[in-house]
Amino acid sequence: MRLREAVATKSPLVLVVEDHVDIRGFTAAFLTRKGYEVKEVASGKEAVDMIQNTGFDIVITDQHLPGDVTGLEVLASHSRRSPE
Repeated sequence: MRLREAVATKSPLVLVVEDHVDIRGFTAAFLTRKGYEVKEVASGKEAVDMIQNTGFDIVITDQHLPGDVTGLEVLASHSRRSPE
């Protein structure tokens, strides 16, 4: 495969935010098998920090997360960073 073809077929980058390790791992493994590049975090704070530094194509989050940042706040952070 040529470099141009590899760049043109870049996998979408997905962030999975889930505090239950089994659910997070299953979801990440499933998406990886489907061809997505996946990053995983366990808390809303971690997710917001990662979103600020990385351009994710998709964010999948649990609504009820431990700590001060909810799943809805994670999605709002992603929307501010990537409004399209």
